[in-house]
Amino acid sequence: MKSDRKLRLYWIVLLLGVLIGVGIIAGAEEPEVVTLWAGQHIDVGTVTVENCEENIYVTYSLNSATLHDGWGITETHLHIGKTLDGVVNRPGNPMPGRFPYKNTHDFVASYEYVIPLSDGEWEYDDELLIAAHAVVRRGRDASNDIFLYGTQGQYGSNNGLYIVNLDDNSALRLPNSNTGESGWSPNAAAYDAENKRLYYATHVDNAIDGESHLYFYDINTAAIHDAEWSWDGEQGVVVGAGFYNESYYYMPNLTADLWKVTFDADGKVATNELVFSNVNGESEAVYRFGDLAVCQDGIVYLSTNATHGSTAEFFTLDLYSADGDYQLIADASVPDNATGLQLAFGSDGILYGQASSTGEFFEIDKATGTISSVGVTSSAEQDIMRFSDLASGTIAITEFKSETAWGGGERFVERGNWAMYFTYTVCCMEDVGELAFSAPASNILLTSLK
Repeated sequence: MKSDRKLRLYWIVLLLGVLIGVGIIAGAEEPEVVTLWAGQHIDVGTVTVENCEENIYVTYSLNSATLHDGWGITETHLHIGKTLDGVVNRPGNPMPGRFPYKNTHDFVASYEYVIPLSDGEWEYDDELLIAAHAVVRRGRDASNDIFLYGTQGQYGSNNGLYIVNLDDNSALRLPNSNTGESGWSPNAAAYDAENKRLYYATHVDNAIDGESHLYFYDINTAAIHDAEWSWDGEQGVVVGAGFYNESYYYMPNLTADLWKVTFDADGKVATNELVFSNVNGESEAVYRFGDLAVCQDGIVYLSTNATHGSTAEFFTLDLYSADGDYQLIADASVPDNATGLQLAFGSDGILYGQASSTGEFFEIDKATGTISSVGVTSSAEQDIMRFSDLASGTIAITEFKSETAWGGGERFVERGNWAMYFTYTVCCMEDVGELAFSAPASNILLTSLK
């Protein structure tokens, strides 16, 4: 809620027996939130209405599952008034083209109308009829959209899980995904596209050999769940992972061992198995990540850095080989190399990397391990996003589809057209007085409302 919509308290503090005056502006009612229904039965998001002393705010928002499936808002039409006069035809069906507030949009996830109360001479306790119409579309030139996922752990207020579109260099934090972590957490992200679960690890501390714990974010319900698995420090902290064939693959820091985790139907860990040991054939080899990503053919791409005894490498492993078939593609001697990066395949099938220190994204040539810049991404939370890890996105959307959508409520007509409207009561934002506190030396607190 914007700051001018919050309950505002003005404190004048005088100690030991002097009055404390509190001026109060009311208006702390919860906003009105209705479901945004597309095609009558598809829950694609919400319409939220609230007001301050000057304006009404109406916000259309798509939910995370809808965004994941490639939908965006392309049109909105909004009516607010005490009646529906002028916006319905003789049978009572709505005519969105006549709604007073309207706009077209470039495939946005949300849009807010700010409407002065003076537009309709609306006042406290007025009951308004709101018809919120939208057009949502699945697939905006699908060949151009480049989706993947990122975890943000370096900055507390921006912490969370993000969906990233490298076509327009944007990042959107998934709802309810602030994990409350910092430092390296969340990390080790890997996306299960079939079940729409984004797995990630958190770390008890930021030590390179500390304990890690596995969770997943359910795209459908926008909720975080415990995957009921922890790695102790002996196995090594987990900061890089990828998903392939219903399994979560990872290589713990300061090892050269590839492991995989399998899951039960509820997304909880079922097994944790060693796949390849000491993959490059050298004794006591160690790697510090970096990240890994798995392509559709079962080839694992790994990027490491040159710290704590690790060498900076960009190399591959073959999940269908007997011993991993380690293949070094590039190391620090190669100009513009893909070492020390976070990795993920975009929905366009291209392998991308990000340098966490700068936020710069790169397209990676898988054959040579060389990189070319594609810029930085930004979000509402941060101008330059520096992700602690990346996870591969879904395949490109090839189905194009549009649906009309309405904010849920009462139907305009009983049969036929399913369009809806709902009611909203303007809340009070008036000054209701001053609350006085008396604090005598005895520490007994007396109150009175003037």
